[in-house]
Amino acid sequence: IYTDSIHFDEGSYTMVGNSPTLNWNLGSSLTVDSDASVLFDSSLPVHLINGGTRNWTINGDARFEGTVWGAWAHSVIKKYGSGTLVFDGDVVKGYNYYAARLEVHAGTAIVNGNWDAADGRFDVYYGGTLGGTGTIIAATYLYNQGWGGTIAPGDITGDRIGTLNVSGNVGFNGGSIVNFEVGTTADKLAATGAFNVW
Repeated sequence: IYTDSIHFDEGSYTMVGNSPTLNWNLGSSLTVDSDASVLFDSSLPVHLINGGTRNWTINGDARFEGTVWGAWAHSVIKKYGSGTLVFDGDVVKGYNYYAARLEVHAGTAIVNGNWDAADGRFDVYYGGTLGGTGTIIAATYLYNQGWGGTIAPGDITGDRIGTLNVSGNVGFNGGSIVNFEVGTTADKLAATGAFNVW
């Protein structure tokens, strides 16, 4: 199945597949309105074909349970909208070993699986929040752009304390927010590389 855009305007949806693969084309979009939710079941393989920018506007909720394959060239998912975008499964390199990276411009993005961003950056902008209990692999930087950008380890959609791992560097610009839940245990941000504050 090849698509340029998918729009969910109301209601609750589950996308499943026993044999088809959902291929998002170059420049394609995903839109989930505020009174809608969609679950991409683990039985549906998802591929980002070709490279470039993909604008996903999530004002409701969208969740990917299974593996998302990276593009056939470098690509970026730009998350807009006040809702929540969750990756429970892994995001892996595509056929030509190209990867996808993530920019959170608004709302919340959760990475609970392993996201292989190769040498790409993860960026959290003003009004955006990045959380999760997964691992961002080989990212050049997990970069909080600051002035309201928030990094919140743990699966904040499930109210779970946890560790967000970064195989690479972490950078914080002025005005960055880091939100750690504490209790008998506490959230953690664990990076293998450098910690930078500008």
